[in-house]
Amino acid sequence: VLRCKLEAIADDGARTIIRTAISPVVAESGDCSCTIYSSEGDLVVGGGAVRIHFPVGGDGIRKIFELHGGTIAEGDIFLVNDPYNGGGLHAQDVFIHIPIFTDGRLVAWVGTSAHMIDMGGMVAGSFSTSATEVYQEAFRVPPVRLYRAGEEQIDVWAIFRNNVRMANIVEMDMRSLISGGNVVREQLGKLIVEYGG
Repeated sequence: VLRCKLEAIADDGARTIIRTAISPVVAESGDCSCTIYSSEGDLVVGGGAVRIHFPVGGDGIRKIFELHGGTIAEGDIFLVNDPYNGGGLHAQDVFIHIPIFTDGRLVAWVGTSAHMIDMGGMVAGSFSTSATEVYQEAFRVPPVRLYRAGEEQIDVWAIFRNNVRMANIVEMDMRSLISGGNVVREQLGKLIVEYGG
């Protein structure tokens, strides 16, 4: 019963991403996922079409612990896309990781991901067969906070907008990942209260 409830919550998060995204990559083809992880970053359940992201996202959470350790707080929201530094399979796969707290204790994580229509680099779409170094492929980001204790980090958002094409579309798709994560955080919080955590 509990596993089915967790799967339904993850699926709700994935549907929220699709409903709120604006690029055809996410809104029409559903290139996204929503995954629930343990407090250590181990896979619990996933939702959405891109199942390969379910286990991959745990790498980002472990990298967050490595870089941010004891400073992780309620209301934080992290972004990572660097495939060599806790991101997905390629730089266009952006992951949003949200820690979930109950009574001041970290109890779980939600990780949402989607393929962005562009992440910078030498060509539109960030796929270049003529790239000779990683810096030509895309803008790569290690785990950074988009929100710190509930406060939006406007300078970090500005860096993204300045380094990708179609910045308004990319930003809205990133915000759709946050929306999906917030749906999971809220529903999972209710489930933890119901079952104890």
